[in-house]
Amino acid sequence: MLARSVLTLMVVLLALMGCKDDRPTPQPVQVARSAARVEVEVSLAVKGGDVEAARQVLRRRFEALAKDKGSRLVESSVRHRGDLLVVHAVFEGGARCGDANQGALKELVTRHASRSGRLAFHLVAPRERRDDLVRALQPLSATLPADGYGNFAGAYVPKLPHDKVVQRLADLPAPNGYRMLPERPGENRWRAKKEQDAGIMVYLLLEKPDLTGRDVATAEVVFDGNTSEPYVSLDFTAEGGQRFATVTEAAVKRYLAIVFEGEVYSAPVIQEKISGGRARITLGRVGGPTKLLQQARDMVIMLQAGPLESSLTVEGINQMCTDP
Repeated sequence: MLARSVLTLMVVLLALMGCKDDRPTPQPVQVARSAARVEVEVSLAVKGGDVEAARQVLRRRFEALAKDKGSRLVESSVRHRGDLLVVHAVFEGGARCGDANQGALKELVTRHASRSGRLAFHLVAPRERRDDLVRALQPLSATLPADGYGNFAGAYVPKLPHDKVVQRLADLPAPNGYRMLPERPGENRWRAKKEQDAGIMVYLLLEKPDLTGRDVATAEVVFDGNTSEPYVSLDFTAEGGQRFATVTEAAVKRYLAIVFEGEVYSAPVIQEKISGGRARITLGRVGGPTKLLQQARDMVIMLQAGPLESSLTVEGINQMCTDP
């Protein structure tokens, strides 16, 4: 009986082996794209610092950018190509290439690939050092602010656009132990003695920063409850928070400049010791709500990714767009 069952099973198996399956082989499903695909490639020359460290900073920046749904970034890579670093970013834009706002995407990649992202807190020199600052700025015809405006060392550089002031400052020696930095474009917080002399405010800052971006543990965009304007909220590391408390306690009634990428974003007066390990960076009101929010998001991404110790220069930009 057992032998008959085994024989029957063998016959069935042989019959199955001889059968031919005429069903079609399943093919992978092709998902149609509903948006244009924009690819941007930026080549960067690296000057100074560690190239691999710079690559890692850029990698972290673009990974963070991809998490911002508004960026439309879907893929990114940062790789070596000879002596260059190459950033390759893929976006899904509008319904067609003509709607993809390609120029803005190219500017977005370049902005995040080449900026230093360096943050620093510097005490501003006291008012008594204004004459030293004006003498140092004599080639730029600097003038003093109006009486009563600011108990700190600051001077106006009139009749020059911001980028020209930055270029000229790089060639001028600062008083020993100090550095001269301009306010960010369009702020004009302080009045000149004569209205026609109003221009870019230049601050005289202590050369050594009291804190830097490396003392920041986290950063996020927050909206002011009264004005609805965005600002960047900082939480310092434990060590950074302690140092911030020590600096502010020792410098009550002094001005503390918050410097991002070589420009003074704000220089509030210290009213009292600041404990708790938190600070905020206000962005002013220049450029409108959309631009201010973009600036705040950019700053947060760069602070979270860490600063670039190297100087990166754009050597080439390529862009390609394909319709769905």
